[in-house]
Parts: sequence; structure tokens; C-alpha cells
Amino acid sequence: MNETVDLFEQYETLPQEVQDILLDFGDEQSYEGCEKLLAELKPHGYTFEYYLDASPFNLTKINMKQIDLRDNLKRKKYATTKETTLHINSKYVGFRSPSIGVGFIKQTKDGIRTDKTGQVRWFHSIETSLVEAIKFVREVYKIKLPRKGWSTIRVKHYNTSTVEQIVEALNQYN
Repeated sequence: MNETVDLFEQYETLPQEVQDILLDFGDEQSYEGCEKLLAELKPHGYTFEYYLDASPFNLTKINMKQIDLRDNLKRKKYATTKETTLHINSKYVGFRSPSIGVGFIKQTKDGIRTDKTGQVRWFHSIETSLVEAIKFVREVYKIKLPRKGWSTIRVKHYNTSTVEQIVEALNQYN
């Protein structure tokens, strides 16, 4: 019999960033709170269910889609493999860094949006949660970054790959 382990009961085995999210959630028991917690945990690869009284249970790891882009990228000397979590929407790609937050770029028909100097135009946030990062970027940059329609994937690339190269390789992959 293959029983699922409820990771709420094995809190200490969770990554620190997931533990921090659960600590911030506290004992709040509302449907809205559960939905917000789900939205916060999903980009980290976790999900759960909740009872009618809004008590969460059955925290489990999501099998996140993994894409290896290295075959479509040029490897520079001494380059090593790196994995990055990306949040993808029809027009935007969010690059997640656990230490600095989620940064978004916009894709246009001509490629990645750049500024007047030709540099990639980033919409940076200080938030590591997709939900909070979107909220932050909408407030600070006054852009209509979509709240819905995001998918989260893990991509393998080289540590020397540029954002432009990663997005181009991802578009070739799809």
C-alpha cells in the first residue's frame, strides 16, 4: 500500500523557505488564508488540501515540470549546470531567486523588451513568492502584470547563460 506522507507532520524536513512560509501563515484558518498559502507554496513545488473548517492537511511535493535547455545553449569554458525556477505567462517570464526575489521580463513579438540602451528591461521585486512579487511589481512599476495564468517550471541551463539565451532556448523547446 502506497500511503502519502503529510509533510505538515514532518515540518523539519522541509526546505527553509517553505518552513518560513508556513511560519508566516501561522494558525490562520480561513478559505482565503488557505488559498493564499497554496499560492505561496506552489512556486516552491508544494500543495495541500484543506477541510471544510479550513484546516490544511496532506502537504505534498508537486512533481514540477523539469526542462533541460542545455542542448539548445552554447556551453562556455568552465560553465557549470544550474537550475532555475521560472514562472511563465503568455507575455512575461519570471526568474525566481531565493535570495533576491522574483524578477520579470516581458516578451514581445521582437524578443525580450529592452530599454533605450539595449539592456533587458527588468521588473524586479524583493519578494520570493510569485503572488507577492506580482503584487509588488504592479504597485511599484504600475504595469498590468497578470495575476493568473502562470505556470511554474524548473529549467537546467549553464551558469553563464544569459536571460536572453534561456528565453530563446525555452521558446525553441516549446
